[in-house]
Amino acid sequence: MLPKRRIVVRLRYEGVIAYDYPAQIQSTIYRSFRLTSLGRKIHQARYSLFSYTLSPEKGVYLPEGLKSQNGKWVLRFSSALEEALDLFIVSIREKFMIGESCCEVLGVYEEPLVDKDIFFAAPIVVFRKNEETNVYMEWFDPQFPVGVEDGLSKRYEYLTGEKMPEAKFCFLKEPNKKLFLYKGRKLLGYSGEIVLTGPAIVKQFAQCVGLGRWPSAGMGMVV
Repeated sequence: MLPKRRIVVRLRYEGVIAYDYPAQIQSTIYRSFRLTSLGRKIHQARYSLFSYTLSPEKGVYLPEGLKSQNGKWVLRFSSALEEALDLFIVSIREKFMIGESCCEVLGVYEEPLVDKDIFFAAPIVVFRKNEETNVYMEWFDPQFPVGVEDGLSKRYEYLTGEKMPEAKFCFLKEPNKKLFLYKGRKLLGYSGEIVLTGPAIVKQFAQCVGLGRWPSAGMGMVV
């Protein structure tokens, strides 16, 4: 059975967090996960089946990184594995490291997953494969929704061993184009309101694992 919740961590940090924070958060998560057999299994799996996103309250974009004008941030973490949610909660201490940024933990909460058609998605990355390299796909490309749906279906089959019920994805309106860093590599993704139609189990699964490439690296979380 899939989880019906995600974890929300409220943080305080007055400084600037560098734009490579997705990789830094991933490193923090994996460092704590590797201390357990479940964590090591997740780290070595083909699909990690978790997603996360960091959002500043009253955020401003600066040349050197992202800053919250009131010093408050929200980190959301979700997973298709109940045990991974519990493991994440246990790993949270008084401080949460994002690279060299030491954030104070203000509180840890649970947030219910919902059955609806319109969500917000963190930057979704989709590649078009050719003979030489991977090429970023633009959001208006007819194959973009196909790539998103196919990626979600593969994760569903990996977890359950069953074919995923049909679901359809599209952006509600023109999304925000995001260019960001991941381990020194520039990635192009699209964030904004999305429409995801299909059975409730599929929408629940999407909220657990995210959409597009590399949700376990901070891309494509569905909220």
